[in-house]
Amino acid sequence: MSRHVEERPAVFRNKPLIAFGWVGLAGIGLAFGLAASDLGGGGTFGAAALIAVGSYLIWLICCNSSVRMDRSGMIMDDVLVRHVIPWADLQQIKIAGGMVVEVKGGPYIRPKMYGRSLYGAVTGYRTQRKIAARMNAAWQRFQASAPTPQSPPHYAQRTVLSPWPPLVLLVVMEAIAAVGVLAK
Repeated sequence: MSRHVEERPAVFRNKPLIAFGWVGLAGIGLAFGLAASDLGGGGTFGAAALIAVGSYLIWLICCNSSVRMDRSGMIMDDVLVRHVIPWADLQQIKIAGGMVVEVKGGPYIRPKMYGRSLYGAVTGYRTQRKIAARMNAAWQRFQASAPTPQSPPHYAQRTVLSPWPPLVLLVVMEAIAAVGVLAK
């Protein structure tokens, strides 16, 4: 591939964990929908708010996490924290009881989506090793291309919170509660 053609970013997500999260969210919504008509009254709407908060936590842990790599570096969204790592600051990506991303002069980052698990321990972290190998290959490929001018100068960590997912979950749970109250 020639250097003047922009490469697409490499995006890594834990698809089984995402599927588990969506199945869990659907199960919670279904169970609440079935129970909403029995609860009745104002308690239903309070329960919907609590269930929306719990659902948001499931969504954060299972569905929101990702790793994006492009010519400027790595952006890792891990629950509520976004790590921005320029290639110059990335030291290594390895497996040590789950995936570890090491930043020069900085932290050891253990992404939750590729972290320690019973399944990983039993299989010798086979899946995490494959993902780490793919990330290392992407790292080498992107690092070989010229860095983009908007490359961040140093490692940065910040809290990232989008208001849309919790609001959507709250609206859905409140709608289920309303249907449950009306059905009673």
